[in-house]
Amino acid sequence: MSVRLLVLVAVIVSWHSVSGQLKHVGSSPDKRPLIGKGGHQHHDKHRPKPQHKCTGKHEKVRQCVSGVCGDKICQDLWYRRPGCVSNCKYECVCGKGYYRDDRGVCILRLRCRKPSNFVKPPPPNLKFLH
Repeated sequence: MSVRLLVLVAVIVSWHSVSGQLKHVGSSPDKRPLIGKGGHQHHDKHRPKPQHKCTGKHEKVRQCVSGVCGDKICQDLWYRRPGCVSNCKYECVCGKGYYRDDRGVCILRLRCRKPSNFVKPPPPNLKFLH
């Protein structure tokens, strides 16, 4: 029984650190996690200034873009990426409701095409919890 409990705790801790990453310190007024929004207080002190303006349609400059997940891309609709970690870069990202396609253009979510090699991943096996 204690081995199952240790495994369960390890799974919960790793899941929370990868997909949750809730930042309670400096959280936003709407109480949503500050993933990819510069929720780490040590980033706020030395934030770089934006170097350029975005030229693409439906793009905007965003600060503290994540190096791991960054801009939303069409493949995000079918493949999960690991949790986001902010590194406080300024980059052009697609606006709300838009995703970057294979050509680098921000398009509406409904216009994203499913990858030709897409295979639906099997559900996670949680059999060890029973």
